[in-house]
Amino acid sequence: MDVVVSVSRQYGSGGRIFAERLANHYSIPLYDKEIIEKTAEKSGICLEHYQKSDERRNSSFVLTMLGSQYGMPTPLDVSNIITDDKLFVHTAETIREISKEPCVILGRCADDILNGERKMLRVFICANIPNRVQSIMKRFEGITEKQALALMKKKDKHRANYYNYYTGKIWGDADNYDICINTSQITLDQCVAMVDSLIQKM
Repeated sequence: MDVVVSVSRQYGSGGRIFAERLANHYSIPLYDKEIIEKTAEKSGICLEHYQKSDERRNSSFVLTMLGSQYGMPTPLDVSNIITDDKLFVHTAETIREISKEPCVILGRCADDILNGERKMLRVFICANIPNRVQSIMKRFEGITEKQALALMKKKDKHRANYYNYYTGKIWGDADNYDICINTSQITLDQCVAMVDSLIQKM
């Protein structure tokens, strides 16, 4: 199996659990938060900046200046300015690096970054709103249905804005993926089996 699987997902659809099970099925790495951790280490930029812009687009304005991390005045030099765009470039470099070996990559525009660069399968996981709301309520004890719905919409909006801006495509549009799976209709294990059958034919 020499394939990279990118998994994009609606919040609360079970996309991360699916990605974990798929990675375990093939005994290959799953990259999620590990991507920004590796990127921060490699770029020398504080992890906190990557966490704040992870799958969300804040603005194109300055987040910080490298010199200010050390309490030193820094000239206004474009090369010293950290923007969401610069963080994305570093993240894309990390994604290309880890994709040299088979793996599962969760979100972060990997489906577009790697498209045409190596053998891959692009998966989008979705689910019906009531199922997603219930999933979120189970994950966060004490959260109300209204709060779960609001959180779902907020997370999806962040992911959509991030994806749409950096790819020029529409997040969740079936044309951008090789397969879209509704987890309200089939179990996560069935999702894994379905994707496995596609990979075996590649």
